Amino acid sequence: MREIQSESLYDSLFEKSNSVMLVIEAASGTILDVNASALSFYMYEKQNIVGRCIDLISPFFEPSAHYIARMRALENKQTLFVARHKKSNGDFRDVEIYTTPLIRDDIQAIVSHIYDITERREAERQRDKALKVAQAALKTESNFLASMSHELRTPLNGIMVSAEMVQTEIFGAVGHERYKQCGEDILKSAEKMRTLVDNMFLLFDLDRGTQDLYVSDIWVPDEIKYCLTRFRDTAHLKDVSLSVSCGNANSGGLVVGDADLFRTALLNLVSNALKFTRPGGTVHLYCRRSRDASVVVGVSDTGVGMSEEQVRFLLNSFRQGVNNQERTLAGSGIGLSIVNAIMEIHGGRLDVRSRPNEGSTFEMVFPPARGADHI
Repeated sequence: MREIQSESLYDSLFEKSNSVMLVIEAASGTILDVNASALSFYMYEKQNIVGRCIDLISPFFEPSAHYIARMRALENKQTLFVARHKKSNGDFRDVEIYTTPLIRDDIQAIVSHIYDITERREAERQRDKALKVAQAALKTESNFLASMSHELRTPLNGIMVSAEMVQTEIFGAVGHERYKQCGEDILKSAEKMRTLVDNMFLLFDLDRGTQDLYVSDIWVPDEIKYCLTRFRDTAHLKDVSLSVSCGNANSGGLVVGDADLFRTALLNLVSNALKFTRPGGTVHLYCRRSRDASVVVGVSDTGVGMSEEQVRFLLNSFRQGVNNQERTLAGSGIGLSIVNAIMEIHGGRLDVRSRPNEGSTFEMVFPPARGADHI
């Protein structure tokens, strides 16, 4: 009596379920029963689907998941798989099928719970398609940038060599002194352009994650000394004082990272500080170890400064973070974007403090893992 009641309850749940459900004979694949939701989904009358082979709605009968599910049902095992089912109007739908074994009237069968995942699969296909397009675009971009790098640098090198030959009068006297000055101006402009091109392609590599990182010990005082030598003449011409404080060895003299990228970052910070510091001002370079053992390498200036809004967009933008009246103090903004990107790949950060007309402070903060444990 209890078995009869159980079968009656099952039949009621089967018929009233909102899920699409089929009962299929395991041995032959014959559809034994369908519920109302299945009739609505497949758009069949019951007499036109019951008694038919599962091929009716699953014509793609690859040694098929349906067949495997039926064989597993004979072993009293459950199965989950994805297939394409055909409705009576010819439309195909992607479905996810969960099967459980069932014995009814001594017949080994499976109950298939069927869920329409067409929209999900289409979204996945569109995502995969978009990913392929993006990967192709990235490859095209990389090839383009590699080509442009060569195309831009080659004529620049030619200009610089020719300008240097005029400036040094390698083939004899130029004649008028102004021509030598023109050669010097051309050489300086070409050097600035080459630096900009180098920085632009470096930033592209950093943003794409294609910049290699060659890790070594970096003695910060030596790098600061190099920067002082590099910018001494520039600072003198602008009447800007350069100062340094690195304290003792244990105050943060050693950093572990890419030496070339570290130098590039520090040069960019000092270059920007000099650009935006008025005559009579000061640019200060320093290094120290913070309480959490991070190594801090900083550059501060008494220059034009920036507002909070300008600081917010400056690090990730090529825009110049100065107001209009200071536009004569040339600067592209790309240098600070490079410094920010360099700090990110080192696992550090670039901190900025600035106020209009009060100057700016830029600190490269290397995490303890990048700071040497001992000097």
